[in-house]
Amino acid sequence: MTLFSWQGSMNMKKLLFVVALFVLFSSQLLFGQAVCVYGGGTTAYAPNGCAIAATTGAGENTISVYVNPGYSGALRGYEVSGTLSGVGQVLGNSQLSFPCQGPTENEEVLWANTVLSPGVYVATATITACGSYPHTPWVASLTIRVTPSPPPSPPTPCSVSSVSLIDPVASGLLSGNAVTQDTSRIAAASSTVSGAAADGVTQVIVEVPTGQAGGTVQLTLLNENGQQDSVANDGGLFPLGGDPGSASSTLPAPVQGTSSPTAYAVWLAPSNYYRGTQDAATVERSLKLQAQCTNSAGSPATVSQTISTTRPPVVLVHGIWSSPSETWGYFSPTIQNNLDMWNLLFQESADYSGAVYGVTATSPSYQSPPPVYYQNALGFSYNALTVLQKVQKTVGDFEKVYNVAAVQADVVAHSMGGDIARVMPSVTVLFGVGFVDQSNYGLGPVHKLITIGTPHQGSPLAGDLLPYGSGDPNSCFRNTLEEEHMPSFQTVWIGGNPVDGAVGDLAAAPANLPPSEPFPMAYLAGSTNAASLQNLDSTLSRSEFLRIGCWTLAINGSPLAYDLTPTLWNSVFTGQANDGVVPVSSQLNTTGSTGANTFQGVIHSPGIETLNFAPPSEVDPQSGIPDAVVNLLNEATNGPDFDR
Repeated sequence: MTLFSWQGSMNMKKLLFVVALFVLFSSQLLFGQAVCVYGGGTTAYAPNGCAIAATTGAGENTISVYVNPGYSGALRGYEVSGTLSGVGQVLGNSQLSFPCQGPTENEEVLWANTVLSPGVYVATATITACGSYPHTPWVASLTIRVTPSPPPSPPTPCSVSSVSLIDPVASGLLSGNAVTQDTSRIAAASSTVSGAAADGVTQVIVEVPTGQAGGTVQLTLLNENGQQDSVANDGGLFPLGGDPGSASSTLPAPVQGTSSPTAYAVWLAPSNYYRGTQDAATVERSLKLQAQCTNSAGSPATVSQTISTTRPPVVLVHGIWSSPSETWGYFSPTIQNNLDMWNLLFQESADYSGAVYGVTATSPSYQSPPPVYYQNALGFSYNALTVLQKVQKTVGDFEKVYNVAAVQADVVAHSMGGDIARVMPSVTVLFGVGFVDQSNYGLGPVHKLITIGTPHQGSPLAGDLLPYGSGDPNSCFRNTLEEEHMPSFQTVWIGGNPVDGAVGDLAAAPANLPPSEPFPMAYLAGSTNAASLQNLDSTLSRSEFLRIGCWTLAINGSPLAYDLTPTLWNSVFTGQANDGVVPVSSQLNTTGSTGANTFQGVIHSPGIETLNFAPPSEVDPQSGIPDAVVNLLNEATNGPDFDR
C-alpha cells in the first residue's frame, strides 16, 4: 500500500483515505496549492478538488502527480516547477508556465504515469503567481512512500466439522422414485436421522458442509472396527442422480456452491443386518462415515460421524379365524441369542380380526347366523388393504422410535396371513397410493416375507368344507365349526356387494394368487406325526362327539367327521404329509424344501387343539419354528431359503 505525507510553510496536514493530502494556504493571496497523487485510473476526490488515489502492483506503484492551484482570488496566471526525487537522487524535473491572462483553476500534471519501485520519494512543487504586487513563491512538498505489495492471501483451507444424514422421504426430497438433485431444496431440509434400516432399499442423503468452495470430499464407510466392508454389510455411497447399483464403500463427492459450499452424496442402506454371530443378539450396530476434504490449500481435513444401521421392523400377520394374541401370544424362540434379539426387535401385529357389519347374506348360509361376522373369515383381497396399511404404518412408527430412515419391513405370516401378504401388491390404497410408490423408491414396503403353515397351493380341507358339485356332505361338520366362530364362506354379501370368503379363497388357491412377488419369500412348514393325532376320537373327546354327531347319528353323514381319527385323517390330504390343515407341499409352495424347513410333530394352530390335535402348534416355542424364523430374519434375501 502507499502512504503520502507532506511538509509546507503553513505546517498543516490532512489525511484522506490511505493518502495524506496537504494544502498550503497563503495569508497574502487567496490562493492554495496542493500536490496530488493519481494512479491506476481510479480517482478519489478530496474536498479541495485534488484527485487522490494509488494502486499497487507487483512491488511497484504507477502514479501521476498533479498540482491544483485552488483559485479563489484575483490571480492572473502562474508558473509551476517541480522535482521528483528519491533518497539522495533527483529522478526528474518538471516546468510548467502559464501566462498571466486571467484566472484559472486547472489541475496541472507534473508527472504522468510514473512507475516507482518500493521506496521513499519527495515531490516538490514551486508555484509563482503573476500580479502587479510583490509575491513570494509558494513551495509545497509531498512525501511518497511506496511499499511492496503484500503477498496474495493463501487459499482458505477446507474444513469439515460435521456430517448430516437427511431422510429424503420424510423431507419430501424425491423426484420420481429417486432422490432429488436440487441442492437448494436439500439445504433447506431439516429431517435429519442417525442411520437407516438394513433393507437394501432405504436411501439417506449425506450432507458435508466445507469451509471452501471447490475441491472434493472423500467419503468412506467403515465398520465398527474401522475397516471397509462389503456394500451388503455396510451399505454403499453413490452421487446425487447416480445409480444405487453403483454404490461403493468410498466416493469422491464434489463440493457444490460458493456461499455455503457443501458436498452431497447418497448412502444406500445395507441389504442385510446380520453378518455373523457378533450380531445374533442385537438389533442395532454402528458404522463410521468418514469425510475428508482437500483443495488447493493442501492439508486435508477429516471428520468421522458415527451412524447406525438397524434390523428392519417386523410385522406379524395372523391366520384364518385367529387374532394377533391367539397366534403370536406365545410365539417365542428358545435359543438364548435368538430370544434376546426377538425381545429387542421392533414388532407390530396386523390385525384383521375386527367385526364386519352390514352382512346381508352368506354362501353357504347358516341356520342361526351370529349378529356379527369377523374379517378373519373373509378372503385374501378383502383383508390385504388392512395388512398393507399396517405394514406402512409400522415402518413409520419404527422410524420415529429409532430416528432412522426406513422404507421396508420384514413380514412374518402364519396360515392364510401369508396368502394375504402375497396379494398386497395388487391393492391400491386410498388416494391412489399403492404397494409400490414414491415413498419406497418404487420397490414396495416389504423386505422379505416368511410364511409359516401358509397354504400357497390351497388345501383340500377348504374344498371339503364347502358345498360342491355332488352336494354338501360336510354341512354338519361346517356348522359345528361355525358355532365355534370358525365359519366357512364361499361368498359374503356386505351392503349388497359380494366379497370372497376365506375358505373359498383357500379352496381356489393357487389360481387366485400371483405367480411371483416383488419381494423374497421363505417357507416354514409343520407336519403331524402319530403323537399329533393320537387323541383324535378318544373317549369323551370333542372329536369323538363331533364324529358321533355328524357321522354316526347323522342321516347324511359327514366324511370329514368320519375321517377325524388317528388312522384316517391323513386321507383327507390323499396321504400327503400335512399339519392337520395344510399339506406340507402347499406350505412350502412346491419348492421341495422339505428338510430343515419342515418341523415334525407340529400341528397347524392352537385353534385345532380344540378338536384334540396334540400340540405343539406351528406358533408354539416347542415347535422350533420361532427359532427358524429368527434364522430366516438373519439370512440374506439372496440366501438359499429364499425364492422370488
